[in-house]
Amino acid sequence: MLGHAQEVCVQKQQASLFNQKGGIGMSREQQQGLFDGSTDIRDDLVEQVEKRKPKAARRCWQLWTSVAVSLVPMVVLSGMWIVWDLGLGGWNDGSMNGTPFMSYAGPIFPLTLEKRQDLIAASRSISFDFARRSKEGLPIKEVRVQDVYVITNPTKQELAVTAVYPFTGNFRYLSNMLPKISVDQQPVQATLHAGAYSGTFEDLRPSYKRRSANLDYLKSWKGYKALLKNGAYQKQALSPHSALDQQVTVYEFSDYKEPLDGYGAATQAISFHIDPKKTTILEYGFGGFTCDENGYLHYSYFVPDDTRRYSRTKMLIVIGEDIGEYTLQRYEDSDCDAGKELEGVFASITRYGEELSNLIDRLAAVFLTENNEDSRILEYVSQEMLGGCATQLLYESQPLSPRGTSRYECGNLIELLMDVYQQDRVMYLSFPVTIPARESVTVAAGMYKEASVDYPSSGSKNVNLRGYDIVTVLGSNLRFEGQTVELLNADNTEIVRQNLGADPQNGITQVVLDTATEHYYMDIR
Repeated sequence: MLGHAQEVCVQKQQASLFNQKGGIGMSREQQQGLFDGSTDIRDDLVEQVEKRKPKAARRCWQLWTSVAVSLVPMVVLSGMWIVWDLGLGGWNDGSMNGTPFMSYAGPIFPLTLEKRQDLIAASRSISFDFARRSKEGLPIKEVRVQDVYVITNPTKQELAVTAVYPFTGNFRYLSNMLPKISVDQQPVQATLHAGAYSGTFEDLRPSYKRRSANLDYLKSWKGYKALLKNGAYQKQALSPHSALDQQVTVYEFSDYKEPLDGYGAATQAISFHIDPKKTTILEYGFGGFTCDENGYLHYSYFVPDDTRRYSRTKMLIVIGEDIGEYTLQRYEDSDCDAGKELEGVFASITRYGEELSNLIDRLAAVFLTENNEDSRILEYVSQEMLGGCATQLLYESQPLSPRGTSRYECGNLIELLMDVYQQDRVMYLSFPVTIPARESVTVAAGMYKEASVDYPSSGSKNVNLRGYDIVTVLGSNLRFEGQTVELLNADNTEIVRQNLGADPQNGITQVVLDTATEHYYMDIR
């Protein structure tokens, strides 16, 4: 029996975010734009992890329950409250370059080279094809884009370069976002590289100072300008993930027995004491957690069966001093109340040591298998790629980094991996290009580009608008001799705001861009 049976297990119903097939049950429209920004793993932060003094444990659920009484409209995502101010008709970042949409999809970026080559010249032509429309006659959220480059080698020698094509995306919807690359009309197998989460974290409400638990995504192209301007973000994305060899102790649960008859919500719990100054706990697969200021920790999970969509993988990961003795107890339900105990222990626990980065990679593979709705994602995203991004975020966040975001301070790795899976980031496709002496090659990137939008239920006057934008030179080291934009099948498309100069109704469907103008946009309906 537990010595602290009066403690309440708060069951974070993570599975409520999942649909019947095990996928995360939120539409892309609800999530779009919620995740952008930059982070990078640094040696000084890794050193801080080793030398840090963790704060005393506390009830991680108190923050969310107190926020719930607010009258501000909000939605729950991965155990976090996402707060929207819906009275503005859009996010206003001070920029007048197009509509400040609630969900900003990011611009179309120009091609670049991994290493600068001043001798090469390039011209660029972008086409938007508006043939696909909704049943209501409105443009759909994705438009067909062809971003074509003619790259010229004026020298007497053949030049071999590595081209890099950036695009905004996330792991969850990657198969829909991934550009298709061709060189001289021949498909090219490009290598995918993922940048870090491109946004930052913000306070949930003004009263919660320094509790940066909310995702603060980029709201305009200027955010991407700040992100990419010095080249550090791209350099980090194209580099291998750092190998972090910190040793941890793992307690892995297995051999579950299904709930007894009459106890469909049977819950298994484990409790123990730690010294918060010497030990940090991460977990995977535990829905309930509570603690006190004296180092008492209590984790719980519904006993896995064939009807629930919870992960069957359950691990406690100990960083620092080991936990020592622990108590296992089974309850009738997730309340874990005294008097509702069930006799016997119904799980096996295996203890072993492992490097943390290797463990995160393994858990990333489990997460991908259990949670991706599109099997094609496994063709592009490896466990090492997702795990590397997760490890990077973990080491820059609480509880491992005292100055990091508090979003993951309870050590819930499913929540962290879910964020990594969905967060927007700049991704890159790299591929070799050989340009013969005094000749040109044509490089094309074809994609369905998602629009920036306002949420349909927001009441905004802009809910029927679709925003698309282009940056001419941001992040590129190519020497451009010209850029153009062409609008195809745009007869029934109304351009509400723009700085392109296009006018399809009067036959102006192709315009020349000035590379001195960093950003072009059009908002259509």
